[in-house]
Amino acid sequence: MKSLLTILPLLLFFSPKASAQNGPEQIVTGVDTIWTGGSSSTVFALNDSVIPLVAGNELTASIPSVVSLANYVNDGRVIAMGHDGFFNEDKFDNYTFFLNAIDWLDSSDRKTVVITSGHGEWGRVNDDLKNRLSELGYSVQTVAGRLEESNLASAGVVIIGNAWGEFTQTELALLQSYLEEGGGLFLSGLGWSWEPYNPGKTLDDYPMNKIGAFSGVRWVNGGISDPVHNYNGQPLYLTFYPNLKYQTSAGARSFLDSVTTAHNENLPAILESNAELRVQYIVSLKLLKTLVEEIELSEQQLDDISQFYLDLITSNPDIFQKGRVYNSRTESSMAWIRELMHKSLQGFRPLTPTVKEEIADALNLTGIYRQLWDEYSVMLLDNSQLSETQKDFIYRYFSNIPSDIHNMRSISVRDFLGANPHQIELGGSGGSVNIFGVEIGGYSENSFPDDITPGIIDGFSVVVAHEVNHVVDAFYVGKNEERADRRNELIANAGQNSMNYLRSMLEPGFFVNAPQEFIASISNQWFADSWKTLELGLARFENGISHPINQVLFFAEIYTAGTDTTSFYRVDTAGNLERSAIPVQRDSLGRIISLQLTEEEGYQFELD
Repeated sequence: MKSLLTILPLLLFFSPKASAQNGPEQIVTGVDTIWTGGSSSTVFALNDSVIPLVAGNELTASIPSVVSLANYVNDGRVIAMGHDGFFNEDKFDNYTFFLNAIDWLDSSDRKTVVITSGHGEWGRVNDDLKNRLSELGYSVQTVAGRLEESNLASAGVVIIGNAWGEFTQTELALLQSYLEEGGGLFLSGLGWSWEPYNPGKTLDDYPMNKIGAFSGVRWVNGGISDPVHNYNGQPLYLTFYPNLKYQTSAGARSFLDSVTTAHNENLPAILESNAELRVQYIVSLKLLKTLVEEIELSEQQLDDISQFYLDLITSNPDIFQKGRVYNSRTESSMAWIRELMHKSLQGFRPLTPTVKEEIADALNLTGIYRQLWDEYSVMLLDNSQLSETQKDFIYRYFSNIPSDIHNMRSISVRDFLGANPHQIELGGSGGSVNIFGVEIGGYSENSFPDDITPGIIDGFSVVVAHEVNHVVDAFYVGKNEERADRRNELIANAGQNSMNYLRSMLEPGFFVNAPQEFIASISNQWFADSWKTLELGLARFENGISHPINQVLFFAEIYTAGTDTTSFYRVDTAGNLERSAIPVQRDSLGRIISLQLTEEEGYQFELD
C-alpha cells in the first residue's frame, strides 16, 4: 500500500492507463449478478491503485465482502477472484463477466490464453468456456509443468486457479516480468481454506498470495455469506464497479472523512436514521481494522492509517472523544462506532510510550481511564458510563494481579451501548472482553458449592475477575505448551463427575464440553476467597477426591507468574479487594509442594 499523503476525494480511482474504451467498466458491462457456486473468500487490495470490481450486497453480506479486484501493474493487468468455482457453470452473468475479463486482460491483443495446471490448481476452466473463447478467436493452451519463458512468450492472459503447489522463485520472477511487461493475469484463490488444510503454515505461505504480492492483491481468511441474496445457499454478488466507494484503504478513509466533514454537526443522528449511510460508514471502519489485523503492512502504512484516525478524532472531538454519553436507545450506532474506532486505533501500531500518549491525548482520556491506559494499556469501551466506583475496582484489580499473566487491552460494556448495528465486534489486538454494567453492590454471588460455607462476592467484581481470567487462560496458559497440557490433563482426569471440580455446582460434564470456562470459573472462587478455595480442595481430598486440590495448586501456580510467591484474594459484597502474598516452594520439576499462609500455618503437598 502506498502512503496516503492526502485525503482523496470521494471517487473511485481510475488508473491513468484506463480509457473510456478499456477501463474497468468494460469488465462489468452487461453484468448484474454473478454467483460463486461455493463459499468464497475476501480479496484485499495491497495498495491504493487496486480497483474493487465486485462485492456482496452491503446490507447483508459479510464485511468486507470484496470478491474481485482489478489492478494495473506497469504495463500489465490483473484480475483476482475470491473463489475458483465462479466459472464452472453458466449461471447468471458469470460467463459474461469472465469473457469481459479475458478481453480486458488481453491488452496486448495476443488472443492466447494459457491455463496453468502444474501446481495443484483446484480451479478449472470448463470445456464450454474454452469453446466460447475459441469462438471469439482465442487460442487456449494448458501448461501442465513448470512455467518457462517459452510458455509465456505468446500469452495474452495467464489463468492460475487456486494453486496449492509451490511456484519456484524462477517461476514467480517470470510471472512478475510477464505482468509488468504487458501480460494479463487472471487469478482465483480461496484464502479461508488454506490454513485449516495446511497445518503449520500461514497465508503468507499460500502460493496464490506469493503471486498476489507483486500483483497488489491478497486472499485473507474472511469468508463471505449472504442470508438474503443467495442461490443454493451461496452468495449472489450484486454490487459492481464503480459503485464500491469504500472497499479499499484509500476509499474507506476518503469516505469516512467526507461523510464526517459533511455531517459534523449531526453525525450521530444521521447515522442512526440513514441505514445505508450507517452501513457504509461501518464497512469502512471494519475494512481498515481488518486490513491491519490480516495483512502485514509496513510501518509507514500503519502510521498512515493511525494518523488518519488521530486526525479524524481530534478534528471532531465532540463526536469521537471520550466523555460524551450517547443515548443507548436513540444513538446506539454512534456509541458502537466510537468504541470501534477507539479499539481499532489501539491495534494499529506497537504500544510504545509515545504511541500510548498520542492515543490518550487524542481520545481525551482522563482520570482512571488514563491511569488504566498509561499503566496497563487497558482501554474501557463503556460509552463513558462506568461509575467511579466501578472504574476504581477495575483499576485496583489490575493493580493487584501479575501483569505478566495477561495481555488485556480492552474491556467493553455492551449494556451501555444499546443495539449493535451491523454486527460490530470490539475484539482485535490483545485480550478483549465484555462485562456487565451492574453497579457494585447491585447483586452478590455465592461462588462456592454447598459442601462448604458460603463465600459471597459482589456481582460486578466477580464478572471482572471471570472475564479477565479468560484472557489469562488464552494468553498465559494457552500459549505455553506445558501449562496448556496441564490444564487439559486436569480436565481429562476430572472427567464428567461434577464433584471432581472446585466449581461442582455446574452440571456434569460442563468443563469437558466447555474447557475454555475452566480457569475463568475457578477465578470466581479464587477472588471471592482464595483461602476458602484452598479449604474446599482440602476438604474434598479428605473425602477421597483429589482433583480439586490439584486444581487449587495449578491456579496458585498461574498466579505466581513464575516467581516464588502466589497471590490470595478476598473480595466482599462492596467490591473491597484484599490481597496477600503467599510464599510457595517447588520440587525439582518446578511443581508447587508448599503454601505458607502465615508464619504458623502452612501446607505441604506430596505430588504423585
